[in-house]
Amino acid sequence: MLVKMFGVFLKGIKSHIISIEIRITRGYKYYFIGLVDQSIKEAIHRIESALIQLEYKMPRQKLVISLLPIDVKKSGSQFDLPIAIGILIASKQLVLPNSMDYLLIGGLSLDGKVLPVKGILSTLIEAKNSSIKGVVLSKECKDEIPIAMDFDLILVDTLQDVIDYLKGIPSGWQRFNSIIPPIFTPEEKPDLIFELKGQSQALRMLEIAATGKHHVLLIGPPGSGKTYLANYYPHFFPDLTWEEAWESWTLYSVSGKSQVYSKSLKKPFRNPHHTLTVGALIGSGAYPLPGEISLAHHGVLFLDEIAEFKRNVLEALRDPLESKQVVIARAKETYVFPANFLLIAAMNPCPCGYYRQTQKRCTCSKTQIQNYLNKISGPLLDRIDLQLEVPLVKNLELKRTDSQVDLSKMKDKISKSQLFAKEILIDKHIETSRELNSTDLIKFDLIHKEGIEYLHEKLKTQQVSARSYEKILRVAWTIAYIERNEQVFPNHIAEAIAYRALDQFFQ
Repeated sequence: MLVKMFGVFLKGIKSHIISIEIRITRGYKYYFIGLVDQSIKEAIHRIESALIQLEYKMPRQKLVISLLPIDVKKSGSQFDLPIAIGILIASKQLVLPNSMDYLLIGGLSLDGKVLPVKGILSTLIEAKNSSIKGVVLSKECKDEIPIAMDFDLILVDTLQDVIDYLKGIPSGWQRFNSIIPPIFTPEEKPDLIFELKGQSQALRMLEIAATGKHHVLLIGPPGSGKTYLANYYPHFFPDLTWEEAWESWTLYSVSGKSQVYSKSLKKPFRNPHHTLTVGALIGSGAYPLPGEISLAHHGVLFLDEIAEFKRNVLEALRDPLESKQVVIARAKETYVFPANFLLIAAMNPCPCGYYRQTQKRCTCSKTQIQNYLNKISGPLLDRIDLQLEVPLVKNLELKRTDSQVDLSKMKDKISKSQLFAKEILIDKHIETSRELNSTDLIKFDLIHKEGIEYLHEKLKTQQVSARSYEKILRVAWTIAYIERNEQVFPNHIAEAIAYRALDQFFQ
C-alpha cells in the first residue's frame, strides 16, 4: 500500500514543505531514499520503539520511505512523526483519511513522546502560504508561537495524541486558538535614568548613530565608559516593527535560541566574547545556522575589545557591513542569512591602554602600539561611519551629581528625528525605505551649496576614500535632520568630519 504524507525541512532560514511516500511490499529490510542523512536513517529505530510502546506493530516487510524531491539533501529528526503515522496507515493498522490535510512536525523519543524541533516560525510561515489545513507539533513549541495562524495549530505531547486528533477523539492534544494580539512577556528593563559623567561627546555620537543607523568605534583607556555606553545603546532605539520582529524571531527559532527573544519587541543585542570563531560569527556547519551577525539582525552587534578578536574574524565582517547579508557557499548549496545590524566596537589604544593619555603614562613601545592598532585593517575601519576617542573622565566630572540621562527622552528624540527625515523624503518623492547615497543627497537638493563647497575645501587637505566620502555626507545628513534642518550646512559637514578623526589616529 502506498501512503503519502507531508514533511518539512530547513534550508538556511527558509522552510520547504515536501512529500513523503511510504510503501510496504513483499520482501524485507527498510530503505530510505531521497538524499537523506544519518539523522533521518536513524529515525526507523526511534519510530519502532515508539510504536511498540503504544502497542502497535512495526511491519516485518520491505519498507520503502521516499522523501521528495529526491535531488535535495535533507536532514533532521522532524520527519519522525509523519513517517510513523504513514507506517501505521500503510500497514493498515490505522485508517486516517484526513492525514494528508496536515503537516506533522516532530521528533520521537523511544517512549513515543513528540519532541520539538528548530525553525518552527519559519515552518509556520511556509505552511501559511500553502494549502495545508493545519500543523501538528509538540506542546513544547507553544511559547515560540506569537499568534494564531490562518489554519489549525494542534499541540500534542505524544504520538498517541496525534493519532487521537486525526481520529477525532478528545485526549491530550489541544488547539492553539489565540486570536488576540500577542502579549509580550515582561522583561527586565534598565533604569530609565543612567549616569553619564564627562562623556557628552560620546553620547552625542551614539545619538547620531542610533538615529541614522551608523556603525561606531569607540577607542579609549580602561574605565573611560566605552562598555557602559555600549550596553545602554540598544535602549536608545525605538522598538522593532511587527515585520522586523518576525524576521528576528525566525532567525532565533532556526538557530535553536528561541528562548532568548521571548516574543520581545526589543532590538536584539549580541555581545560575543573575543574568542569568537569565524563560523560562530557568520554561521557554519554542513547545514549552516545563523551566526552572531544574523542574530543581531535589526539590532546591535557589540564587539568589546575588538583588537583582541582574531584578524580573520574581523575581516569576515567587511562584506556583511556593506551588503547587509551573509552568503555561505557549500559544494552544492548556497545559504543566505540577513545581517542588517549596527556595529559598535570598543578598544583600548594600545596593549596597556594608556596611549595618548595625560593622567597615566603609557608603557608600550611604538612597535607594540602600531602592531596593536594594525589589528584593525584599513578596509574594516573605512566601513565604520563614526569613530571617536573617548578620554578618561576627569576627577571633577566624577563628582558631579547632575549628569543623568533620561533614556525615554532620548528614545523619543530619536523617533521624532527619524519621522522628520521621513517627512522630508516623502515631500521630495523619495523612497523612504532605501539608504541614500551621496548622489541622492546632491540630486534631491538635501545638501546646501555652501555645505558642498565646505566639504570640497576640507578634502583638499585631507585624503579620504570614496567610501569615507559617502559616509561623511550620510552622517552630515543625519546631523542635519536631528537639528531639524532640511539641508546639510557646513557645520553639519564639520561635525561629520570630526567623527572620522581616528582615520588619522590609525595612520
